[in-house]
Amino acid sequence: TLFRSGPMARDVDSLALCMRALLCEEMFHMDTTIPPIPFNEEMYSSSKPLRIGYYDTDGYSLPAPCMRRAVGETKRLLEQAGHTLIPFMPPRMDYVANNLFTKGVYADGASMLVDKFEGDIVDPNLKPQISIYRLPNWIKQILAAIIKPVLLPHEHRSEE
Repeated sequence: TLFRSGPMARDVDSLALCMRALLCEEMFHMDTTIPPIPFNEEMYSSSKPLRIGYYDTDGYSLPAPCMRRAVGETKRLLEQAGHTLIPFMPPRMDYVANNLFTKGVYADGASMLVDKFEGDIVDPNLKPQISIYRLPNWIKQILAAIIKPVLLPHEHRSEE
């Protein structure tokens, strides 16, 4: 799949086993971009109630009803187990989505993204978008020069 959120399992113990394997010294040496924060066995084994932050929408995009329902059910079960749940709103999602995510994905001209679709079936709704990503960079630059003043006139004026 293109995007992954993390490990999934049938039960908490299986997830804990996975995290023990991933959050270990050997893994931190293999990938130095991961902060060396080991699995906290004491916290996992503790029966002390936790304070847990949660959100069911980021205020930027609408979650599917099933996702919102899953968060609500999980919240209810955790509260029944004695934990305190605190709602929060992720800050500046418009900036994160429009700047950080977009610039990160397209920093290489979307070539890494396009590579993920290579040899796979592309959803018909995505085909026009992927076709544009496959254009040579010099054509993309010409298109950007034409389109940017129309789509972002305030930014275009500030550059002059």
